[in-house]
Amino acid sequence: MKSVFLILTFCLGFFSLSSQNGSLEFIEAIYLEVNKHNQVYYKHTLKPKETAYSLARYFNLPIEDLYLVNNITSEDILSIGTRLIIPIDKSLLRTPINKLNEDWVPVIYTVARQETLFKIAHSYFPQPIQNLISRNKVTSFSLKAGRNLVVGWWGPEVEDNLTAEGETKVVQTQPARQSIERDNETIEESSTKGESESIADLIRNKIIRRAENPSSEEITDEEIQRNEGHEQATQDTIISDIVVLDTIEQESTIEPEINYKSGIATWDKQGIDRENLFVMHNEAKSNSYIRLRHPVTKKEITALVLCPIPKGIHSSEVDIVLSPAVALALGALNTRFKIEMDYYQ
Repeated sequence: MKSVFLILTFCLGFFSLSSQNGSLEFIEAIYLEVNKHNQVYYKHTLKPKETAYSLARYFNLPIEDLYLVNNITSEDILSIGTRLIIPIDKSLLRTPINKLNEDWVPVIYTVARQETLFKIAHSYFPQPIQNLISRNKVTSFSLKAGRNLVVGWWGPEVEDNLTAEGETKVVQTQPARQSIERDNETIEESSTKGESESIADLIRNKIIRRAENPSSEEITDEEIQRNEGHEQATQDTIISDIVVLDTIEQESTIEPEINYKSGIATWDKQGIDRENLFVMHNEAKSNSYIRLRHPVTKKEITALVLCPIPKGIHSSEVDIVLSPAVALALGALNTRFKIEMDYYQ
């Protein structure tokens, strides 16, 4: 009877550690470390009611691996205050800019000397570098040793209707469609048996065929009328589909316009990233390139636009934030200077 009581007490203690969503009661933040081999781990101090099993479960780690890394066995009794090393699978980090689930725990990394945003976002904790900048409201491309960065979140997955960035997914409501050959022409046909094309589909295909081959035969009236379920489709629906197609064709022929502007640039002279040509700009498209000219030195450089300038960090007169590599390539001497910019908006 005593053994049954002990087992029951252990089970209740185990399940009290984690709520239904799998969060640990005593973990408010996870401070990660990286060794010289770029292996990421977390040092956890065992607290009351915590067990090796609950920690392994929370961090999605096989209990055998936890034993191996810490040189312990299932027979060992772990006392409160025991330090455990927990290897972290970087691919399981949630990396949106904002916290999307109340049970997510911030994952924090303390910047070491000579470490850059690029290295942290690509080598240590893979994610878009702009997410790292926006999440931590980084004022420039410089990072001081000892600064704590939120490099992601740890916890259960968000609901299915959210993407990793917190945006609503586009739900596929139409049946899957596949291309088949019919009468030497490729047309779309629903994979659902017994479903034929709507009148709108036929009109759309007719326009596409005519554009591809003006001499092709016209779609017959019988072909249009073969779907009895859509005989009452209104003329407005057909016109709407045609307008959409015309809009797409027009948009595809419009070339983006280059903006030629001058403004104020700023950079951090103490920054250590003197290799990567990055900038932050409010109007230029993220992940596009921008050409910069220093009107005094007459030097030009092309850099990659990572993201907009975080709000509330710089004064409104600042138009672009440069990495030290960009500023030095332009021959900049002052931390703030006038610059000329060519970019696509």
